[in-house]
Amino acid sequence: MNLLIAILENMQGRVDQDLGAIVGIVTSELNWVNSKEKGYRNYRLMVLQALAMCFTYNSALTFQALEASGITLPVFAAWLKAMNHFKTDFELRRNIFGLSSIITCAQVPAAVAQKLPDLLNQLVLLAIKMESERLDTLKDNEEHVAKGGVETDSDADEAEGDEMADGNNDEVVSDDSDTAWKETQKIFTKLGPKLHAGKALTQAEMDEFGLDDYGDEDLDSDFELNGGDDALYDAAMDEVDELEYLRDTL
Repeated sequence: MNLLIAILENMQGRVDQDLGAIVGIVTSELNWVNSKEKGYRNYRLMVLQALAMCFTYNSALTFQALEASGITLPVFAAWLKAMNHFKTDFELRRNIFGLSSIITCAQVPAAVAQKLPDLLNQLVLLAIKMESERLDTLKDNEEHVAKGGVETDSDADEAEGDEMADGNNDEVVSDDSDTAWKETQKIFTKLGPKLHAGKALTQAEMDEFGLDDYGDEDLDSDFELNGGDDALYDAAMDEVDELEYLRDTL
């Protein structure tokens, strides 16, 4: 899921032809995790974040893929049911971007259009959570500074960023994105048509591409981190303020 989210966040406009396959992978994983009686809570939230980024990337094409498979309402039901469980800043950001893209989409299915008031309410709640998260971070920084520490590593990060920019950093980022896309393209080539048609993957196909290479404990532990360099990566959308984005959308 992290790889798919990275592609959607960093390759805007470059994967339109494969978005249906991406949506197929995401919804297949959502169906799988929802079939489990217990566990996998964090992975379920990560799958739903990938769904949010599908809408952020292109809400019209995402709706087309969901409607073609006849799973729009079940997917939205699972997404809205999980809204209260999103806590961290990057989880909140992705959902704000995703829902904002939906309410501005000109091709919203009728069943979803009826739920637009609910989506707006969720956006308000997410914005309140995001603001609270920012205030908590500010408070933590102030307490840290009061104890004689430094506020953040932003100065060092900025200096490092300037140094990398002077050293062809743009080329490095591009290479990383292209490598990630080439790896994922192998999956799309083999499984794309099947997923786009809404067909479930066989266990052999899941095993071949490592899509089922986890157990309950190992899987959830991958998503326990709350933030920092170990949990996040630099994405193009990091420069977009989600609350300003929401304000402009409304």
